[in-house]
Amino acid sequence: MYKVYQITTWDTNGNAFGVNRDETWGYRELRSFGSESEAIKYANNLNLCLPDYKNMLPNDKSQIDAFAEAFLTEKKYLKYRKYFVGVPPMREIAHCLSKDGIITLDGHGKPI
Repeated sequence: MYKVYQITTWDTNGNAFGVNRDETWGYRELRSFGSESEAIKYANNLNLCLPDYKNMLPNDKSQIDAFAEAFLTEKKYLKYRKYFVGVPPMREIAHCLSKDGIITLDGHGKPI
């Protein structure tokens, strides 16, 4: 069984416009699939709604499939992703975001 998850975020103290703001992170299961290819296709379709994804799409249409796969698998895109096949690697994402001054917290207000 292959599951697609969505990252959920919310500002901890209503500080959405702060430079070093605090965000609380979590994830939820969206849907289960019988095959990995179905799960990947579903996640890729969801990614089409992300502004960062749209801005990074290559102009060359022949490279779009390769980019879609890279976006779902490469670590350099972790901080831009909201949809994952399998449980999101929260600690790795938190590490990427901390380089941008963002402190990620679990649902209990504890740093990830």
